[in-house]
Amino acid sequence: MKYPNTRQEAIKQGLRYYFTGRPCAKGHVALRKFGGEKHKSTCVECFKLRSRLKRQADQVKGHRSRSQQWRADNPEMAKLKGLVRRKKNPIRYKLAIIKHRAKVIGVEFNLRPEDVIIPDTCPVLGIPLRFSNRPRDPNSPSIDRIDNRKGYTQDNVVIVSNRVNALKGDASVEELIKIATFYSKQVKPAGWTAPDLSDLVR
Repeated sequence: MKYPNTRQEAIKQGLRYYFTGRPCAKGHVALRKFGGEKHKSTCVECFKLRSRLKRQADQVKGHRSRSQQWRADNPEMAKLKGLVRRKKNPIRYKLAIIKHRAKVIGVEFNLRPEDVIIPDTCPVLGIPLRFSNRPRDPNSPSIDRIDNRKGYTQDNVVIVSNRVNALKGDASVEELIKIATFYSKQVKPAGWTAPDLSDLVR
């Protein structure tokens, strides 16, 4: 997505971000964000840095953020609000989970909501894709990495069904081909010849 160059252009387009291409006072060349027309603009990287330092300070002091404390005091309401957010904007919800997972396993993450286009059907199985509150719904869309050794980047993810993602697991393409070759030779319906996939293995 191409962001406007000035705050005024961002306001006209109904956006909260703009990119000047110039460094901020701390030297970051990054997006600028603002909450509204009367709010001061802030460098996104500076905002992240301040937030991270505050969280670290709170952890040292043993403090919980207000949102953490509220969730601890109201677990059922927090769960309900989470379901509402998931239904209202399922793509952002999925990306938030994936971003956390990428941080935990130490891989790159650079996906934005506009990068995620959900097809009507799974490109592998052809089954319809639909968002669901059911955990691991086989028809729910899943953002899957093509190469599990790499991160969640625009050139390394595909949208498939949860069913496909569960079947693939952490297997490589070579391993999947070997599995398909083996089992296709074990199952022999009348009038069907198992394809030879061995040549596809690099």
